[in-house]
Amino acid sequence: REKILLDIHGVAEEVSESDLDVKLYEFNNYLQHIPSRDALEMALQLGPDYVNNRDFQISFLRADSLDSYKAAQRFARHFQAKLDLFGPELLVKDITQDDLDAESLDVLYEGMVQYLPLRDRAGRLVHVSFHHTDDIPLKAKLKRTFYMCMVSNEDEETQRKGRVAVGYLAGQNVQERPRNDWQVAKLMSALPVRMTAVHLCHDAPSIWSPIFAVFKFVVTLVTRLRIREHCGTTADCLLSLQTFGIPNCFPI
Repeated sequence: REKILLDIHGVAEEVSESDLDVKLYEFNNYLQHIPSRDALEMALQLGPDYVNNRDFQISFLRADSLDSYKAAQRFARHFQAKLDLFGPELLVKDITQDDLDAESLDVLYEGMVQYLPLRDRAGRLVHVSFHHTDDIPLKAKLKRTFYMCMVSNEDEETQRKGRVAVGYLAGQNVQERPRNDWQVAKLMSALPVRMTAVHLCHDAPSIWSPIFAVFKFVVTLVTRLRIREHCGTTADCLLSLQTFGIPNCFPI
């Protein structure tokens, strides 16, 4: 808990990569014994060079702080999620905007998920999500999330230092709770993304507290400890975020 507290405030030490080759060897050994690996097997048949790419595998190790076993599980989940979203024809290909359908492109360019132009005090990417209305197709949201995370993760600094997520919902006059957001949280566990902290900002506890309770239930215990909830006016939430080293670049 103390290590996580330092991580949340952006003052923790960066994970050492001195034994990266050993961790990579362990990672590939664990891959051989994962029970649910149908999509992974398909990917190996379609494009073994893509699956066995060293830099690609290292990004998954970094996502789990060089925990080889957890990284191998994330790797297998990744190909299953990619198969479900994009089909076998894109399973061993980097997803580009050309691969997104019209609905997914519309969701992408509406700007409901963005990255702050400045990083936090620890040099981490700050991922900000605004309120999504219920008329947005779930699959379009998932494809947008997959694409944005994979593209931003091409940056090695982001891989090593991780990122901070901000669910920014204060001052948005939300009248009803969104549905299926837990599936977006579930997808994140299949991407090579290390969320060091999750900040949930809102001014309507009657609407958002039940949603956040479901979100905390879906994620792992370690992720649950990294969640901080900020309730108050827009000014209150922005000030509270700054105490965690997140720059005030709002509105974006």
